[in-house]
Amino acid sequence: MSVMPALNQALELSRRGDHASAERICRQIVAAQPGNAKAWCHIGTCCLTANRLKEAGQAYEQALRAQPHFPEALNNLAVVHSRLNRVEQAAALFKEAINQRPNWAEPFISLGHLYTNNDRLDDAAQAFRSATLAEPRNAEAHNLLGSVLARMGVMDQARQRFSESIRLNPRYETAHSNLLLALNYDTKITSKELMAEHEWFDRLHGQGLMPVAPHLNLRDPNRPLRVGYVSPDLRRHAVAWFMLPVFLNHDPKQVQVFGYAQASESDAIAEQFRSRCVGWRVTVGRTDAQIAEQARADGIDILVDLAGHTGGNRLGAFGYRPAPVQVTYLGYPNTTGMSAIHYRLTDAVADPPGEERCHTEELVRLPGTFCCFAPPVDVPDVADLPSIANGYVTFGLLHKMSKFNAPMLDVWAAVMNAVPGSRLLGFRNTMDRSVRDRWTREFGNRGISADRLILENGSVKDGVHLTLYNKIDISLDALPWSGHATTCESMWMGVPMVTLRGTRHSGRMSASILTALDMPQLIAETPEQFVQIASELAKDRSRLAKMRSELRGRMQASTLCDAAGFTRRLETAYREMCRRWCESTSR
Repeated sequence: MSVMPALNQALELSRRGDHASAERICRQIVAAQPGNAKAWCHIGTCCLTANRLKEAGQAYEQALRAQPHFPEALNNLAVVHSRLNRVEQAAALFKEAINQRPNWAEPFISLGHLYTNNDRLDDAAQAFRSATLAEPRNAEAHNLLGSVLARMGVMDQARQRFSESIRLNPRYETAHSNLLLALNYDTKITSKELMAEHEWFDRLHGQGLMPVAPHLNLRDPNRPLRVGYVSPDLRRHAVAWFMLPVFLNHDPKQVQVFGYAQASESDAIAEQFRSRCVGWRVTVGRTDAQIAEQARADGIDILVDLAGHTGGNRLGAFGYRPAPVQVTYLGYPNTTGMSAIHYRLTDAVADPPGEERCHTEELVRLPGTFCCFAPPVDVPDVADLPSIANGYVTFGLLHKMSKFNAPMLDVWAAVMNAVPGSRLLGFRNTMDRSVRDRWTREFGNRGISADRLILENGSVKDGVHLTLYNKIDISLDALPWSGHATTCESMWMGVPMVTLRGTRHSGRMSASILTALDMPQLIAETPEQFVQIASELAKDRSRLAKMRSELRGRMQASTLCDAAGFTRRLETAYREMCRRWCESTSR
């Protein structure tokens, strides 16, 4: 066997996706040359691609026995340890790969992913920053650094990194979505400017992907509709609190549900979603065109995006226009900008008349609120008002760090200054060292000493954070992106959320929820009114205790938790969308 031509043939087969043939050739090579490190390394890569982690690790170890300082084998063996959650072993191997080839971005990127997955964001940011220094023109490295900075709340720097990533690769759709997502947190950008940015995305990624074939769906608006939901969050996730009740209450005589799940791992909640579907399609590893082809083959009448420009979205599939009616809903508080998406579901509080000018989609306002809510079954009971035992009021901020900005810090500090002795509990799984230091510095600059801040770091994945509401008297909302799931969980735990009504959907979600609960007294129209509402409520312990004892029952009795009624209204909206298509001349 001529080794180099055979190895090159194996590499080409892998590039074409034929990893089995590539592995077979490489094994023939090492049978003849047991010390061929490159062949062993490629065997490991073929096994890694097939998720045969034990065999992959053994192959990389063989490569390193043959060539102890082989950077690719070190990096890839680290990837195996990372997938097995052996954090320290993986980190050490990534660092050794970096020592062997300092100007190679890949091990820095892999190390950054390892730290990100373990909520070590300071370390992740340093790793991704090093990747950008090693390869300044690596668009992926800039995008990943931007994503970590956004999670840490350093939004100006995050937006700069996303912009640089797009400059380096204008067709980098993920970076472009990340930039749009980040712009929603910008306190200075106008709704008109935001819409223009979203339309730019459509021009680059959404229009003219392929000629649209005629839709062959039966033009009968009264037949059962095939509705497909596309989301990375059909699992234990905040989205499930709003969508699982819909899946559970869809009338199978009216709607046949299909799930297009952008998630490789399942859980008990995902299985509940799946159990309600006529068809369940895992979209991980599939191209946008393949997802679109699947939706056409499934005969989907209405394809619903539940992610917008959030992580893991598959908006690209909508650009192929696989369904005659395409809708965006819930997961993203703005227009997608995509001309291929016809409707956006909302309500009259979150998007009052006039907001049409800021959307490429037609707004469909559902009666009442735009969502329904059903918490996980393992939510803890409501505890007594903590200020009674503490002797001081505790305000809570459990929002994502990306929602923190100077104008809101001014308002939150003003609330605390208006309530002497009060404390502020801040919690997130991204409350790393640098984040805590920034909180302490920013509040200190506004007259709030460090001993009044309770800053906690922990997981939000399993709902354990809900017990923290038993330590909080009043939650304070954010702007320009208000709470939604956070507002619902706070109120469910008996903790009122004081909100400041914003100028677009992202800043009015809490206002919509509070309106549905008939609690407009918690909605402020100005920062000054926000301070007044929060401080007066803090000083009235009897009113606060009464509110705490009644909130969960109030929610249960409201339209917000009427899943069956909400789903009927949603199905009515779908039926009208379908009727309009049936009566149209479009394909």
